[in-house]
Amino acid sequence: MPAKEGLGMEKKRWGDKSPENSMNFGAHLAVQQLAKACDRAAQEVIAKQEDEIACCLATENFIQQVELLCLMFSAAAKHTLRRKDGN
Repeated sequence: MPAKEGLGMEKKRWGDKSPENSMNFGAHLAVQQLAKACDRAAQEVIAKQEDEIACCLATENFIQQVELLCLMFSAAAKHTLRRKDGN
C-alpha cells in the first residue's frame, strides 16, 4: 500500500478532531516514525558491518531506537487500557 494512501486511510479512521483523538493520532504517527527510524538504524548496522567500530556504534543506535519504540508501544497500550476502563 502506498504511504500516501495509508496516511489518508488513517486520517479517515481517526475521524473527529477532538483533543483526545488528535493526541491518539499524533501518538500513532510518532510510533510509525520511530519504527521507520528503527528500520533505518538496522540498515545502517548492515551497511557498516565491515568496519567494526562503526558497526558497534550503529548497533548501539539501533538498540536505543528499539528501546524507545518499546516504551512508546507500552505507553500507548496503557493509555488504551485506561480509556477502556473509563479512567
